[in-house]
Amino acid sequence: MMSAKTPEPVADLLYGMPEIAAFLGLKTPQARHLADKGTIPTFKVGKLTCARRTSLTKWLADLEASARRDR
Repeated sequence: MMSAKTPEPVADLLYGMPEIAAFLGLKTPQARHLADKGTIPTFKVGKLTCARRTSLTKWLADLEASARRDR
């Protein structure tokens, strides 16, 4: 049994750029551009670009923390 803090592995996955973009509140082309530049943490499953919600959430938290330090 998994703890409440650990999401189910499949539920944590976002399959395809439309899902990743929706999670981030972006348009699909914007998310694709960030993924192509290596800005957001994504990976390929075959030809499909995927990401983990937890990785994207951590990435956003790190950006926020960095912005606070830079003030």
